[in-house]
Order: sequence, then structure tokens, then C-alpha cells
Amino acid sequence: MAIKDGWIQPTPPRPPGRVSVGAEAVIARAGRLTAEEIARLDVAERPRATVQLIAWDLLRSSLTVGDDYHHRLSARARAWAAVNASLATLGLDPLMDASDWRTTTGTGWGAARAARFAACALVNPKRLDPEIAEILIRPWRSIIEPSIRLD
Repeated sequence: MAIKDGWIQPTPPRPPGRVSVGAEAVIARAGRLTAEEIARLDVAERPRATVQLIAWDLLRSSLTVGDDYHHRLSARARAWAAVNASLATLGLDPLMDASDWRTTTGTGWGAARAARFAACALVNPKRLDPEIAEILIRPWRSIIEPSIRLD
């Protein structure tokens, strides 16, 4: 991180690279979602949206240094792009990764958040409280990968 004009500026992300095996598995699977899986993820993600956003902020605070930071940014962007690839395959409009990504609803938004949360939680789950990691991967696990593990 650097300080510019009195503000802390994050280090620019490195080019996307391989992250943890678990995060890579989520990203790869997010690129092959079916219409039914997208619809189910959209529903599964909403009931605990507020708790997930708090967990997301805690995750971001936990993965701010060195490779964890860069891998989190890579996983975040690649998970979102993978869900957009699934949407494109289904003839659906892509989702903009804009400032309102946390609260926007509609087809694919819950799936994109679920993939992003799970991939980032799996970047380095040892750096997260297990309950926080579980909150973030629960929607993905409940629909796509019941056997996904935090270790």
C-alpha cells in the first residue's frame, strides 16, 4: 500500500494468476453454471445477504497483505467473469461489476455474489475465522459443491 494525497492507496493487483485449488475450482465451475443453478443460487444467496456483506468486509480486512491480497483480487474478478461467461452461454445479459454489486437483484446477481464470496473465502481460509468463511461459502456449497472444504 502507498499513501497518496493523504489517502492510503491499495497496491495495484498483479496480473491474474493461479490462486488456491479451492478458489480455482469455484471459478472453473462458475463458468459452467446452468440456468437452473443460476436461479437456485440467486434464491439461496438472498436470505442472509446482510450477514454475508459483513462477512465479506471481514474477509477483505483479513486478506490485505502480499499474495493474499493479489490472489483475492484475482479470485474476485475471475469468479465474476466466470459467472458472466455462464450467463452469455445461456443468452443472458452480463452483470456489471459496479459499486452496487452487493445489493442488486435479478437474474445472475446472487450467483455472481455466491461465486465471488466462495472463491475469495477459499483463497486462504486459514486467515479467516471458520464461521466467517462458512457464511461466505454456504450458498455456493448448498447448490453447487456440497463437498467443498475450507482446508
